[in-house]
Amino acid sequence: MQKVNLTHSSPLFYNPAGLKRTYGVIFDLVNGEKELHVHFEVRIRYLGKLQDQYLLIEMDKKDVFINNQMPENTIDQFTAACGAILYPLEIITSAHGEFLGINNKKAIRERWEEKKPKLQQYYKGEKAEEIFSYMDLALGSDHHLVNSVFEDQFVALYFSKAIAISHKIGLETFEISIPGLPYTRAVKYEIKQETDGSPTDNGTLQLLQKGHCTDERDQIDPGKGEVNLRYSLYRKDHTINSITGSFDLFSKGTLRAIQVQVYHLREKDEAGTAPLQDNKEEEKEVKKSKSFFSFLE
Repeated sequence: MQKVNLTHSSPLFYNPAGLKRTYGVIFDLVNGEKELHVHFEVRIRYLGKLQDQYLLIEMDKKDVFINNQMPENTIDQFTAACGAILYPLEIITSAHGEFLGINNKKAIRERWEEKKPKLQQYYKGEKAEEIFSYMDLALGSDHHLVNSVFEDQFVALYFSKAIAISHKIGLETFEISIPGLPYTRAVKYEIKQETDGSPTDNGTLQLLQKGHCTDERDQIDPGKGEVNLRYSLYRKDHTINSITGSFDLFSKGTLRAIQVQVYHLREKDEAGTAPLQDNKEEEKEVKKSKSFFSFLE
């Protein structure tokens, strides 16, 4: 294998045609003194082109496990049921894979209108009403729906502006946005990206991203943070093999940090039966179940 020669005249070419892939996703989150381990699977499928300049990618998120368990808290079960309304999700991207919008907004709203009355019969109380109101707001306009989807950390990482820029060699320093916690407003980071084309055993090249927080929404306490990510791309089409790394934000005396692991589950492509494997050593003692909502508070 030869080292990839990346120049202005030979940019990376993104070609997701035929893409039908399952990823295992692991987030280890810290919010102050609270910790949470979240994992799930995502299926990504290429649907085709839109108007010869945009791409259409289907994303389907499977069950979310909290500390290696299905949600047990009633409000978390309710939240999971609401979140499932979004999927399958048809994402519009640029020719380079950057998130631009949602194609099936009407279908998502129809699913919500169909399931909402059934959920209202079962879930009651102040917290439930808050979630119903949030869903109505999030789905009520195209702007809110698109923003809500991009607040999903997997979406922000997989359909990152950084991947698109990797196809435009010469832009070394640029800005990306990643939610500091799931479904919260994205935080801005200025990063420098390096492409490592050294030979690898699995036929990939690496994009290395390092940077710091530049978010200034709070002028009094703008916050400090760092991002350190590694994207592994397949050489043949420059689609994503894996994303690993971390990013954090220290603001108002609280540290919010996330360790990221996203891996292409090749065995799922072949057999469709293998379970998601955590890359860490298996824990002998099951962690006590925690509410996802209590973690965010």
